[in-house]
Amino acid sequence: MGEIILFIVAIAVIALVLKLLGKSMKVIGGVLINALVGGLIIWLLNIFGLGIAFNWLNALLVGCLGIPGVIIVLILKFVFHV
Repeated sequence: MGEIILFIVAIAVIALVLKLLGKSMKVIGGVLINALVGGLIIWLLNIFGLGIAFNWLNALLVGCLGIPGVIIVLILKFVFHV
């Protein structure tokens, strides 16, 4: 349950920062979609036993980059065994 709350907070912070910076709703929508898809992928990978930690750094990385962020997190996990 804590992971879900962390993910929602990370998405809200990213959306707020983009709004304050004056970005259009199209950009904000794209970031939100990336964040949702990335979070869903991490959740599904954890169901299959990969054990990716959902901390603030992973949430920020996945929230900003989406699927490429998930790939980076996976590479870091398997290369550095974290």
